Amino acid sequence: MPIQFARRHDFNGFSEQELEFRRSLKYPPFSRIALLTLKGRNEDKVKFAIGHLKRELEKKLTGFKDLILKNPGSAPLHRAETFYRHQITLHTTQMSAVSRQLAQIIQSFTLPDDVLLSVDIDPVDLM
Repeated sequence: MPIQFARRHDFNGFSEQELEFRRSLKYPPFSRIALLTLKGRNEDKVKFAIGHLKRELEKKLTGFKDLILKNPGSAPLHRAETFYRHQITLHTTQMSAVSRQLAQIIQSFTLPDDVLLSVDIDPVDLM
């Protein structure tokens, strides 16, 4: 459909459709996103860690009514160099409060050896 709008030079139609799509999925600008990425050379360790992290987030990020915690999955660029990458995304309108809580969770969270965690608030892309 975006191609049809471009073909007709219909920016207003495109933007209305795109904004409605983003509103329905709670994507920016209607919420904010946190992208948590785990990477490591052993894919089984990464999968184990991301599953454990999701359970911890579910237990400790209660009280945020609009929080959407997506299921973990492979990153779009699943294997980069020798690292396997898996991600979780969080969508919320209360990112300041969620990020404070998230920092505490991450500080107390123990990762397996050779597994690294990165957090990107309002990522430019989901790679």
